[in-house]
Amino acid sequence: MTEIEEGPRALLVPTPSSQEPCGRVKDRWVTLVAGIFLMLSCGSVFTWGSIGIAVKAQLGASERETQLISVAGNVGLWTNVVGGLLMEKVGPRTTLLLGGALACVGFSGMHMVLLRGYSPLAAAAAWFAVGHGSGWIYISTLFANISNFAPPQRGFVVGVMSCFFGSSSTVLVAILDGCLGGELVGRVCSGGFIGDSVETHMAFLTLLVPTVVIIGA
Repeated sequence: MTEIEEGPRALLVPTPSSQEPCGRVKDRWVTLVAGIFLMLSCGSVFTWGSIGIAVKAQLGASERETQLISVAGNVGLWTNVVGGLLMEKVGPRTTLLLGGALACVGFSGMHMVLLRGYSPLAAAAAWFAVGHGSGWIYISTLFANISNFAPPQRGFVVGVMSCFFGSSSTVLVAILDGCLGGELVGRVCSGGFIGDSVETHMAFLTLLVPTVVIIGA
């Protein structure tokens, strides 16, 4: 803002973007890049189409129970009004960190459910936590980035954030289907630390998502 003298009063007018401090402009773009990585890490609910069959087989769940787990994740993701209300009280950074913690609890819960063969209801509760935590990450990241840019640029910011949020399932499924740390022998992964295992994939996300959130915060 720039102060202009007009008679006995001093007026404050917006500072043109070309006159903004260089550090502030740099910070907003750094935040945008961090937001991209956060968005890429918080769309795991959208991977259900790829992992649902494996979860169903490992738990011996019925089709109805499998659909319940799927719906629980989506309900958790799109009921992030709780995250919005919390963000008004404590700000986006705390909301982001709490969302990462909640998602971590959900991923670790899914890992334990698959490892121990617990009830599909336990899987639904864990997947709900994954979705709800992801929703908090989404809304706090989106708000923080929108706040950093002027109104004419906010449409671009929302578009970028939404694009990478929608693309996150592709990245996460690629990690599951990839052969990280191994090699493909006749189209079969040999020596990879995930090896197309949903159980190991959940353990990996238990570490990956909170790490990205902490760095991004």
